[in-house]
Amino acid sequence: MKTEKEIKAFVTAYANCMGYVDSPTVEIIALMLSAAYDEGVIADRFDDARSVMDAYCLWKQAKATKE
Repeated sequence: MKTEKEIKAFVTAYANCMGYVDSPTVEIIALMLSAAYDEGVIADRFDDARSVMDAYCLWKQAKATKE
């Protein structure tokens, strides 16, 4: 995800489909992932980051398949 629009779309999709983590935290995690932060660092910082990281991975794969 490179643009603010894509990040916002991901946050909205996560909230609608998963909703385990609050939207502001999802946005921070998505920004960190898009900036290539190490997943271990993210997991250490956010206890509930795993579902967001999994969803991000699925989102990224779906986009790659579409293109």
